[in-house]
Amino acid sequence: MNTDEKYELLKYQITRLQLMLSYVIDEDKSMFHMFIIDNNIPQRKVGIILRSLIILKERLFENQVSNETKKLNDGVEELNSLDIDGKPTYKEYENFIQTYIDKKITVKYLLLSLKRQGIDIELCDYLLEDMKK
Repeated sequence: MNTDEKYELLKYQITRLQLMLSYVIDEDKSMFHMFIIDNNIPQRKVGIILRSLIILKERLFENQVSNETKKLNDGVEELNSLDIDGKPTYKEYENFIQTYIDKKITVKYLLLSLKRQGIDIELCDYLLEDMKK
């Protein structure tokens, strides 16, 4: 990372810490924020993670990605690999995260942190169950 990227990451982490403080009463509301900070995930990549969930959720429930979602994600090349028909798999998502976000991320813990924070619980449950296959 160059100096500007480090600075932007630090600013983003401070913003996340501030958000976490507003949830200090309920630890579960901060799990994904903590995961982001612990894994040094910059803002752009957090956006990619959250957008990937939209795509996977549509694929889970509709077996395809809507044109509206395709337009929303236009220009984010990383998401193109998820734009296919059919139900998502844990392995597919693990490959996506480790290719475009960070090789060192344990996807199981990412999904658990999302779930504990209440983000796309059904999708997280589905992928965590698929992991066992």
